[in-house]
Amino acid sequence: MSKTTQRGLLGNRMTWSLGALAVLMVVAALASSATGAPKAAEKSKDNAAKEDAAPKGPQAIKMTPGKSASKGPAPTATKGNPKAREAAQKGLNFLAKEAVAWQSQHNCYGCHVQAVTVEALSVGFHNQYEIKQADFDTILDGMLTKNGGSRTAAKLGHSSPSIAEAAKVLGAAAFARYDALVNQNVKDDLLMVAEQILQYQKPDGSVVVGWQRAPVATGTPQSTAQAMIVWKQAYDRTADDQWLTAVQRSEDYLHGVISGWRKSPPGSIQEINYAAMGLLAAGVGNTEKVMTNLTQKLLGMQTKDGSWGSTGAGHGRVSEAFATGQTLYTLRLLGMTDKDNAVDKGTQWLIKHQKGDGGWSHEGFGKAEAMWAVLGLVSTDVLTIAVNNLKSGQHVDGTHRFAVAAKDNKGQGVRQVQVFVDDILVAGDCSGELKHGLDTRVLAEGKHLVRVEATNAAGEVSRRVFEVYSGDVFMTQMGSRYEGGGTAITLRNIAPTKMKNTVEVEIYTLKKDAAAPTADKRIKAFKLNGEQGAMRFFWDGKDDAGQAQGGGKYLARVVLRDGAGEVRQSEDMAFVHDTAEAQRAEWGQVQGQLNFEDGDMAANAEVELLDDEGNVVDKVWTTNQGNYRFRNVDSKRKYRVRVRKKGFKAAESKEFAPAPAAAPVEADMELIAE
Repeated sequence: MSKTTQRGLLGNRMTWSLGALAVLMVVAALASSATGAPKAAEKSKDNAAKEDAAPKGPQAIKMTPGKSASKGPAPTATKGNPKAREAAQKGLNFLAKEAVAWQSQHNCYGCHVQAVTVEALSVGFHNQYEIKQADFDTILDGMLTKNGGSRTAAKLGHSSPSIAEAAKVLGAAAFARYDALVNQNVKDDLLMVAEQILQYQKPDGSVVVGWQRAPVATGTPQSTAQAMIVWKQAYDRTADDQWLTAVQRSEDYLHGVISGWRKSPPGSIQEINYAAMGLLAAGVGNTEKVMTNLTQKLLGMQTKDGSWGSTGAGHGRVSEAFATGQTLYTLRLLGMTDKDNAVDKGTQWLIKHQKGDGGWSHEGFGKAEAMWAVLGLVSTDVLTIAVNNLKSGQHVDGTHRFAVAAKDNKGQGVRQVQVFVDDILVAGDCSGELKHGLDTRVLAEGKHLVRVEATNAAGEVSRRVFEVYSGDVFMTQMGSRYEGGGTAITLRNIAPTKMKNTVEVEIYTLKKDAAAPTADKRIKAFKLNGEQGAMRFFWDGKDDAGQAQGGGKYLARVVLRDGAGEVRQSEDMAFVHDTAEAQRAEWGQVQGQLNFEDGDMAANAEVELLDDEGNVVDKVWTTNQGNYRFRNVDSKRKYRVRVRKKGFKAAESKEFAPAPAAAPVEADMELIAE
């Protein structure tokens, strides 16, 4: 059996922590009706928080000092920043009021006005602010059914042809945030527009739109990053690894843009912010060199008073609520919190300069300024959770020790902190602080999710999730897509920069009558020097001798070797070398979503496809939204889906026969704790 099926790291075998959510925020989607204007909430925040607080799976430890959180130990005096929450709430109210008034006057989709407002309201909903249901529904409905909306003939466009492309990308990014953080009611709109903006992607990975006007549309890095956020959420929602190839092509473009800044600095801080947001969406970890460089660049541009400006050099920049809010939002996505001095100073600057009505300026772009200022503040959750020595993208070994410190931003104090590894409770303390040693020797080789939760005196819960890797894992997120007469095979190389490596891709025909796709004859080989970031290989369908092989199913073997030539990771991925239309006509598909008993989605869970003889045909791992997919399944046999996750009962679906040219077989399941 290949390492791919053992680890589940490649293609739809890998999940991403929202960076972005794109990017590093925890998904909180709620199921509700897919018709009409979406509802922001289906249950009260208090009830949702209490349900979320219940640990999933077996409790591996007892809470210290011997008290159950349900018995209500006195909260510790770890008060955070209530003023930030108050300012954010006031800003949200201002923003919603202004957006509703604008929409009532113009009666159309106006790209930036509704899009960034919906993003701010979605983040606010996720971080447990009071959101007026009627306002949220009204603004979102403007993106759906008003002139230019996604459910009109314009398909999320604009009356001006020159603005239409930018409007589509801006709106799609808002749909992605809503889909990740609120509920699935705009899923179909998101996927439709995601397909449309694929047409804007150039061969170099850039996404070019015809209209640019700061501060709304600042150029190609912005539109490219926003498209990446859209495509990554489309992947998380569908588990179709074809979206990953588009994301990684654009990631490569952004790497090139960032490298060019060494000679020619970016014209605006927005380019840096959007580059960071796009890379986070692509799954770039906080420990990767490009991300640490961007973080330091943003921190170095902060003025002495704690703010940021769009233009100017260093401390000489002109302070702006727009640039300050956007940069704070980006830094929080990068994992920083109010415990970091730069974030704290920037937050205090926004609070100090907020007007009495909740906005920051009464100039012409006051709404746009308020949108980003609010996003900078509304990223402050009910509790701030600071974690030392743990970052997404880290390779961990031995006993990896980290510390947690939580503060309550409602001023009520922290009741408990808990640490979960792959949804199993492993540590907890009835205070605002906790130290834990993660024993990686008991972890299987591969990706693991470390979730840190904090609960305040009112029972409200905040979370942070970190992706970490144990063992020899240096390639992730493999995807394939037929395009331009050939098949693109892409992946992310996460090997440390000090580790020299090469990546090889070999194309094989398949053995006939084998239960699972099995390599037979090697027909083509590629080799590239390994570099941290996206890597792309393109097979034109010809063998080493230049002979065309024709359409059909093949196997790609992807191997990473270290500087000494030793194989450190090897993965197999079956793919169909043919158009998307031909694939749908000949092969079946199976998809589903995994949920826990309380309705939360089960990310990074192993899912197996079994044939009618009980053979494991393929394995995949669920995405952030708990979705999985088996592409290009032989329709001549019957199958079952089996889910296995440590700490939970195994579950199997009913037997089914996927038919070609038909809708995918749906096999949703629920995970129940043992």
